[in-house]
Amino acid sequence: MALKTLDSADKSKLHAEVNQYLNQRFTVAMTAIALFGVGIGLMVNGLSSPLAANPNPTVRVLTLLIAVTLLIVLGVLFVFSQVLLGCIHVITAYLCVSDASGWEQDYKKFFARKHKPKFSNQADSQALLFGVLGAITGIAPLICSRFFASDGDLSVLWIVLAVITFTYLLVVCLTWLGSCLDFGRNAEEIWQGIKDAKD
Repeated sequence: MALKTLDSADKSKLHAEVNQYLNQRFTVAMTAIALFGVGIGLMVNGLSSPLAANPNPTVRVLTLLIAVTLLIVLGVLFVFSQVLLGCIHVITAYLCVSDASGWEQDYKKFFARKHKPKFSNQADSQALLFGVLGAITGIAPLICSRFFASDGDLSVLWIVLAVITFTYLLVVCLTWLGSCLDFGRNAEEIWQGIKDAKD
């Protein structure tokens, strides 16, 4: 079952859809940055509370809960960004296999090289962005605890924060290296199989 020949309207539609997915990934990244700013602000603001028994700045349960919640939200946004990238891979693989886009074929050859430049595509920059945001989110309460006293025994929350931070950063790093959350990476093989199949 050979692939159908694309007319110019189909090519335009597919290129527009790729652009839409790229714009959605940009929006997800900007949402992550905005939520990070709000989360860090809430963490710092939560250090002192006039209603607390101890009005001096202290690392409270709320500080750690905000960090844990922010890491979970960043993780969900990162996974969603990877799903969008998978959608992009499906369309661009089709454009390559159907010989409808010379750019996509050249781009694939460029990034297949052994010494490709780092952080020169959106996948690398997104992994860097989410990795940095997650690392700062996980470390911020620890930095605060070096300057301010803790409000009671928070050891369980510290362990939870450490585990979530480690897991989050591991997933981001493995995704960046191509070992995790690889949605749509085999799309080209599937399209090629459809192209080569007999009717």
